Amino acid sequence: MAFYAGFDILQYPNMAMMNWLNQNTNLVWCGYYLAPAPNRPTSQWMGKYSAIKDKWGVLPVYVGQQDERTGHGSYEPSSILTAEQGAVDGADACNLLAGDGFQAGTFVYLDWEYGGLDGQGSSDYIKAWISAVVEDGRARPGIYCSHVVAQPIVNIIDAINPTPITRFWCWKVPNANSHDFQGDISNLPEINPAGCGFPGAQMWQREQQAIVTFPNGAPIASLTMDFSTSSLEDPGAPGTAMTDILRVSVVADPKKAKRPAKSTRKAAKKGKSANTRKAKKTSKSASGRILKKARKKTRKPSAKTKGQKRAKKRK
Repeated sequence: MAFYAGFDILQYPNMAMMNWLNQNTNLVWCGYYLAPAPNRPTSQWMGKYSAIKDKWGVLPVYVGQQDERTGHGSYEPSSILTAEQGAVDGADACNLLAGDGFQAGTFVYLDWEYGGLDGQGSSDYIKAWISAVVEDGRARPGIYCSHVVAQPIVNIIDAINPTPITRFWCWKVPNANSHDFQGDISNLPEINPAGCGFPGAQMWQREQQAIVTFPNGAPIASLTMDFSTSSLEDPGAPGTAMTDILRVSVVADPKKAKRPAKSTRKAAKKGKSANTRKAKKTSKSASGRILKKARKKTRKPSAKTKGQKRAKKRK
């Protein structure tokens, strides 16, 4: 299975630099910040989609409400964590996406920065945001979050009926502070995103705040970048990828997968009993007393009966 390197950066570098990265590195997709959003009032990415879409895979990011504990220094995040606000912000994300020219069905990712869901209203907000995107119909939901909180978010999504396919971009990094980039910008790792620790991840942000110094001739001398790896060449592209299906199967409870729901088992058992009674009644009517006497004379079950018993025993 192929994997693909990608990057995200807070502000759009410029077209010349995007072309240089496209020609001189193995990066094939990029994050694209939508704005104005609750915690991203402006973004130089807006309006650039039409210029980059033919050369890059694009992952749209919506920085919605955040846990207040993500604040630092003078930054105080917007933190209206309610279901009502989630519905408003989900619709807003779809409007921004459509307004910038993204095609219907594109996946848009809610940026959830905090590594937990214990803040009051966090789960309600995320659930309502995802539901609103689904109900709007112009986009499909994705989540950017820590690998630690991914499974709890899956549990939230599973409570939505019907459960929507939701893509996961998970971060797990050895160092979240600014640091000099030590790798080869022309040949970045293309590895399985499940390595982040959450097996259902389609993308893994594996490095943050890397200060990259480019060789002579690059349009920009240095940029601070985050690097990711993905199972999708274009993480925002419409459609249902095989990894979407795999995510559902991976995160499913194996016990539940092996054993049908109680109501299903009961219905199946009831149906089987009804069919058995009907079959017996038909057999009795067709064979009459002769068949009845034949049954009394032999105790050896038929091959079909043996097979049914073996099947019943296995069950």
